[in-house]
Amino acid sequence: MAEPGWNHVAGPAGEECLFLVTYFHLKHVWHTPGFVRTTGPIVRQVREAEGLLGYSLRARPLTKEFWTLSAWDDARMLTRFIGRPPHARAMVDLRPRMRAFGSHRWSGPADSVPPSWQETLARLASETTGPARGERGTPASA
Repeated sequence: MAEPGWNHVAGPAGEECLFLVTYFHLKHVWHTPGFVRTTGPIVRQVREAEGLLGYSLRARPLTKEFWTLSAWDDARMLTRFIGRPPHARAMVDLRPRMRAFGSHRWSGPADSVPPSWQETLARLASETTGPARGERGTPASA
């Protein structure tokens, strides 16, 4: 699979930034259209989020797996984004449709934006245990 594109939003405010990767594995393939519909408003929200440096989305709809990767000026900005609708509401609404969820945050130099998906998935796999690793043992297998 080709490396998904990076959507650059803003330059970093400092020398360090915060990265977040998330992994979603849906219970059933028929949850995919609803999941995609739910993410549309969130993509619009993230594009306007204060402190966002950039983001990328990765999808394997036939295996019901989706990933997000974002870079932020700091944890306060990320927490603000996560806690506001539509993102906050989606976290509640999508929970019953998830087979597994995983996430990992790490800090890094601002000049490392964007990180590669290979590095990002390796970080996620090393930090994720149990069901969030996916049916094939690791979300990095995509």
